[in-house]
Order: sequence, then C-alpha cells, then structure tokens
Amino acid sequence: MSFEPKKFSDVFESMRAKAEAASVITDFETGSVARTLVESFSYEVALLYEKMQLVYLSAFVDTAEGQQLDMVVAILGITRSEPDFAEGIVTVQRDIGNEDIQIPFGTLVATEDTPEAPKKVYQTVEAKTLPKDQTSVDVRVQAFNRGEQEVVEPQTIVVMPRPIPGIKAVANANATIFTGKRRETDDELRERAKNALISSGKASIIAIENALLSMSGITDVRVIEPFDTEPPQYGVAQVYVDGVDLSVPTEAIRVRDAIDQVRAAGIFVMLETTVALAVESVFQIEINPDLKLSPEERAEFEANVQEQIESYIESLKMGDPLLLSQIIKSILAVDGVNDLIQFTMSITREKADGTTEPIAFDPATTRRVESEPSERFKARLLCVASEMKPLPVHIEFRASAGLDAATLDAARSALQAYFDGLDAGAPVVFAEVESRITGAGISLAASSLELAPQPWCGTLPATSADIAVRFVEKAALGAIFAYHSVLKITGALKLTLPATLTTAERLVVEAAVLAELTQYLADLPADADVVLDDLITLAESVSPVQRADLDPDDFRVRLNDDTTLLPGRVTDDKIEVQAFERAEFEHLCVTGSTPLVRIVITGLTVEVLVPAPAPTGSAATTLQNNIKNGIAGKPLLAGLEAGEAVTFDAASDAIESLIPGTNYRVTAMTLTGESECDDRIQTASSPGSSIHVRSVEIASVQPVETAAITVTITGV
Repeated sequence: MSFEPKKFSDVFESMRAKAEAASVITDFETGSVARTLVESFSYEVALLYEKMQLVYLSAFVDTAEGQQLDMVVAILGITRSEPDFAEGIVTVQRDIGNEDIQIPFGTLVATEDTPEAPKKVYQTVEAKTLPKDQTSVDVRVQAFNRGEQEVVEPQTIVVMPRPIPGIKAVANANATIFTGKRRETDDELRERAKNALISSGKASIIAIENALLSMSGITDVRVIEPFDTEPPQYGVAQVYVDGVDLSVPTEAIRVRDAIDQVRAAGIFVMLETTVALAVESVFQIEINPDLKLSPEERAEFEANVQEQIESYIESLKMGDPLLLSQIIKSILAVDGVNDLIQFTMSITREKADGTTEPIAFDPATTRRVESEPSERFKARLLCVASEMKPLPVHIEFRASAGLDAATLDAARSALQAYFDGLDAGAPVVFAEVESRITGAGISLAASSLELAPQPWCGTLPATSADIAVRFVEKAALGAIFAYHSVLKITGALKLTLPATLTTAERLVVEAAVLAELTQYLADLPADADVVLDDLITLAESVSPVQRADLDPDDFRVRLNDDTTLLPGRVTDDKIEVQAFERAEFEHLCVTGSTPLVRIVITGLTVEVLVPAPAPTGSAATTLQNNIKNGIAGKPLLAGLEAGEAVTFDAASDAIESLIPGTNYRVTAMTLTGESECDDRIQTASSPGSSIHVRSVEIASVQPVETAAITVTITGV
C-alpha cells in the first residue's frame, strides 16, 4: 500500500464538481468570490497532502532524508558518522614579565562574532608554558565543533573568551585545515544501513566492510578474496583500509579487533593499507583578462583551481578510475577560468615496501586511468599556473682558491647573463653554471657546487646535476653563497619537555629540534651571524618543547680542520660569521636530560720513587703490582657537577692520592672523553689540558683498568 498525494488541480476540480452537483455554488468564473474561496481551500488541502507525503516517505530508508533518515537507521542501532575536527596552530603573545604563564589544555580561542561570519570556537589540545623571558609560543588547537565548515582564514582567531592573566593577544598565522573524515551523506548512510542489515549475521564481506566503515577515521574499505590467483588462496581475505595509518600499533590493533568481531572462524585476514596512486600534475590555465588580479589575488585564484582538482581526486574511492574529463570539468567550473591551455601529469604507484612504480600513460591520448580494487588515487602535487612562473636557482659552492669580492662579482655577472638567456621551460645545465664560475678565476673544491631550485609549487632538492624546468617556468638566478672556509660550531641546547614523555618520544623530539637547527644554519644567508636567540625560538617551535635554554659558554668555534679555538667569535647573543665563511654544527648536544661524558684513562704511566738502590727482579714486580692494584678499579673524581670540566691536573692529583704513604707521581696519561649526547670525542694528555663538559652534561671518569697502567721505579 502506498500513499498517493493529490495535486492542487485535482483537489480544486473535485471540490468544484461536488459544489456544482449539489447546486450549492454555480459561479466559478475566474475572479469570482466563490472560485477564490474554493481555490484557497484547495491550496491548503494540497499543501497538507504534500506534508503527508513527506511524513510517509520519511518512514523508509530509501526515501527518508536528513534527521528522518537518522531516526529510521537508529532502529538498526546505527548513527550517522560525524565529521572530524579542523586543526591549526595559534600564537599566544605576552610581554616580558616576572613569572611563567601556563596555557592549560582546553583553553578556548575564537574568531570574532559578526552578522556576516558567526563566531567559530577552537580549543587547545596541548598544554604549553610561556616563559617569563619569552614573548610568544605556538599552541596546537582543534575546532570545538566538528566539520570542515569550521575552517578559518589566517589572522581570524583573535579572541580568547576566557582571558588568561598576562596574555595580551592570540592569532593564527596560517589558515586552519581539515584533513579528516567528512560527515556521512544520506546516500552513504542508506548504503551502510542496508549493509548492516545484510551483514547482521556476520561472517561475510559486507559484514567486515560495514564494521570498519562505522569506525572513526576510516574512509573506505575493500575486502578481496584471492580466488583467482594461481594457485587460488582459499580461507584468506585481504582487507584494504583507507584513512588510518596501520603502521601505528594502536590503530592496527583497533582495526583488527573490529574485524575479529565479524569475520568467519578459520578465515585468515591480511590487513593492509590502501595502495596509493600518487598524482603529480602541472596545469596552465587562462584567466579572464577582465578580472585584473593583483599578484596576491592571482595566487589565491590559482589555489582555488587547485583545490577544485584536489577535491575531485580525493572524492575517488578505491577502485574508481581517474577521469581526465572530470579534472578538466573541475577546472572550467571555476568562475573566471577561460581555458585549460596545457597540462602534464604523472602517476606513481606507491608500494607497501616503500618502492614506487611509474604508471605508463600518455595524457594526450589516455583520458581514463583505471585502478585496482585495492588502489586509490591521491593528489600528491598539483600545480596551477595562470602565467609564466620564475624558478629561482640558488647556487652554493666552496672555493679552493681565487675567491674574493672581485671574482665573485665577475661570476655573478656571468651567471646572470646565462640565466637571462634561457627560454621558458629550458633546463639549467650544471656544466654551464660551473664554467661561468671557474671562468671568473675561482677554483672550486671537489663536489662542492650545488644548485638549489626554489619552485613556486612543490619542492626540489639541491643537486649537482642539470635541473629540469617545467613548461610554465623560466629559470632565474637566485642567491649565491660562496665560501672558502667552514666555521665549525660545537655547543649545547637544553630542552624542557613534558614529564610524561617516554625515552623513545624524548629522543624523537630531540632529533626534530636538531634537524630544525641544522636547517637554520643551512639556510643562513652569506655573511649572516648565528643569532643564539634564533636557536632558542626554533627549538621552542617544535612540539611539545615547553622551553629551550642555552649557555654561550658551552659554544666553541674553529675554522676548517684547525684545532685552534676562536673564543672571540662567540658573544652573549651571537656567533660571528665572517665573509666567505659557512657555519655548520660540528657537535650540537640537544637534550631534555643530562647525558654523560664518559672519560676513559689510557696510557697511564706512574713513576714510583723509592730510596736507592731501586729494587729489581721479583721485588720490583711485586712493588709494581701493588701500585697497579692500588690504582686500578678505584673511583676517580666522584661528585662532579653538570658542566664541570675534567682537567688533566685534577685527574693526575686524584690518581696520586689513591695510595696514601706511597711516593709516586703520574708522568703520562691520556684522558679520552666521549659524549653520549652527540658522540663528541675529546682528548687531554698534557698538564693544563682538559675535557670540556657542556652545561647540559655531567662527566663520569671511569676507573682505570690494570692493562692501561705502566709502573716505573726510580731510586732517589
């Protein structure tokens, strides 16, 4: 039985026929009072029929929509999958003060509330400390409400609804992003509800798919039974999951537990991540010239086109083909795009073992790229250009001879002429660059010349080979960093980290900070000094670092392989880098603990002074063994404090005091110190020398081994 709603015309004609048959009303001319009244009643009755139709349809899974569909599927115990949260980073600012300010987990920040843009609220998802001597700190935040509609533009999160005393401002330097699962649509919910009913008996492919799709984070599932392989694999199910990282143990366990609840007994499940088909493409579009865009507006326009392409690719599920016609449609759908002039595309299969395999196809002739049921297309790099883009190429080299201000200017002029003569899309030939430099009278150190392209879209590594230039780019000369000496820096940085971190997590954070600081030196412009506060700021930008500190006295610098230290280069606020020098870390201890400097004593020679004549034979041997036994295995210089250096003289005195009543002295030894933080090795083998211990370290002098001791006897 179904409900058939009546239309307005049907209701009117029915009421008119009844009125005329009863001779109650006969004047139904257009505009008459009677007709107007009957039409009004007919309209209201027809409207009721439409509402009754909606009520009727809301009772069925195939026709219910929105909230009514939610109530229908609730009968099966199913709820609509809600979207994930938008995320971002805000910078919290303060003035220099007398106390640290704590920013607790769950602190609320928001956008301004206006009629055009209602307030959007975010909350911090980590606790941070804003030190008294620091003016800002970055904190990760998450939207309070779910959904991609919570994404906000840069510099819009500027309100702290519940102000924290001492905080003067908050802002997001970059737009927040939404990378998670979107809200389940009506069609997706209907399909899942039907599958749930079918799979309620479990032990089926649909049961596994439905169980996983109901989990947070999982966007797509494919279950494959490899019956068509040679030989067929019975009793095996390959489950491919998209949206979660199965390399994370907790995630893998969570997914396997869900599968175990519904899989058939005796079926071996091979759980694998979706095979990604990475798409990289460059598009050249033509924009309506009437738009008159500024450079910033043009970049925003190109980004909008890129988002449309990416949105289409990300909408594809496992096994869906990539249709170039749909990509073109997405581009031309953007208001203001006149034409797609040209594009290039490459697709790479990213295998589970970390290797890649290019997929051979010609975009000029192939308009459809198929994928296997376990594969999914993913946008790896999409670039959109509406005009020719410059490709700055930065040049770095070390000179072995001939480098001065005059020869560098000559090389720069020759290189500028070379780059100016290149056509759009023409490659940068490494040999040509090298010849321009050497032609200016500069001798290059072996394998030191590197070209570092800086594309407007994506990244390219520095190289000592030719640089391929895309068809929408023209190579241009960037910065030149020429040097003949390396300023080698040794130092330390102390991190304050959350007490809840495990040792493994602490090591990961320390490595991340070291990588940031190393990159800082690599990006340092020519002749620029190393600013110590910059090192602190960079370290504190790495989550979850709460604070970073350094002591300028920990830093030592030297040039090239010369062991002579340059103490005048290190001041309280910077490390001086002079012309034609390149700074690099020789040893940098970045630590959230107090690592040891293990000091081993070798080559120890002890002279024993006895009344003449000196004993010989077995008597001499006995005396020597007694001295060795009195020294070997005994603790030395216990109670050292963090940052306290170990001198040759102090170690010598400690050894000479081990055997009271015996007249002996140390005539030779070597102290070798190795830092467990950064494997720094030092030696001290003469009076006045020492093992440098940085303020973040503590020295531990190991007992002397018997084999390392030589005893001589002198009669006096």
